[in-house]
Amino acid sequence: KSLTALGRLAAREQIISALQMQLRLQNLVSMHSDILQENIRPPLVIAGIPRTGGVFLHNLFCQSPDINCIRYHEALFPVVPGEIEFSLVDSESDPRVVQTKGGLKLLHWLRPLYQHMYELGPLVPFEEHQLGSYVFASTLYQDLYVNMTIYNAWWDR
Repeated sequence: KSLTALGRLAAREQIISALQMQLRLQNLVSMHSDILQENIRPPLVIAGIPRTGGVFLHNLFCQSPDINCIRYHEALFPVVPGEIEFSLVDSESDPRVVQTKGGLKLLHWLRPLYQHMYELGPLVPFEEHQLGSYVFASTLYQDLYVNMTIYNAWWDR
């Protein structure tokens, strides 16, 4: 099987977005190489099989002030646009939040039951698996495009 026309368009847009994010990240690091010297605490890893409460546990951990969890808009757009005022970062006026809201409207229109599975909002904690998609090291593509046999074969290597 192959993707529908809408599926091909969505896959194309997602791949272009991932490549653009790679370029933004590379540009950010080249302009601010001190980022690489930041002290990063080891991550807290939650492992489990689907539909067993991993998201619930993740959201519970994110309630702690001692744990830094990324929010959905940060997972989708980890690089803050250079032209944004610092006071707007992570606010309702942050362009990443606005764009995430638009994407969620489309998602809920295309898959209306999805919103009953997960609490999704731009400022809601989100699992970090999205971050691996920018370097194509995520099962996200397998999950969305199950008929991508070439990608699945590459992933299995």
